Amino acid sequence: MFQSTLLKTKPAFGYEQFRHELAVMSDEEREEAVRDLYAAEEEIVESPKLIEDKLNELESEIDKIHHKEAYELGQFVNQEYVNDTHFRLMFLRADRFDARLAAKRMVNYFDRKVELFGTEVAFRKLSFLDFSAEDRGDVEAGGIYLLPYPDEGGRKIIVTCRTHLQD
Repeated sequence: MFQSTLLKTKPAFGYEQFRHELAVMSDEEREEAVRDLYAAEEEIVESPKLIEDKLNELESEIDKIHHKEAYELGQFVNQEYVNDTHFRLMFLRADRFDARLAAKRMVNYFDRKVELFGTEVAFRKLSFLDFSAEDRGDVEAGGIYLLPYPDEGGRKIIVTCRTHLQD
């Protein structure tokens, strides 16, 4: 049976020291520590103005990237998919509306998608049939699970059980 090494290690400091550290923190420091602990961040209010501004900023940041061949091919093959507002918002939300990071993420996404699936599939939503027979077999074997509840930060959790997957 699996035994975690974490269970065998002693904490770096005791409960009383922990309480003392919390007590000497300012309210802001304590809130930040709790957000760090639970992977929760301050909510971003997605006003129509913020969304419009950030989508424009994202486009501007993408224009600054020199090597974006897959992205540019996507603009040619399926501009509607690549420029879809909801699709682009996924990248902005992933990087907390930092347009520079979101632009890099989006360009890298298309590079990787072309690498994995080729140009015929890369510029549209994937379906289960787009995966290789081996990948579909791994999913069907029950080795990959999407948990029904998110983590404390609201993120979806995917668990893989390697004993169910083929070598």
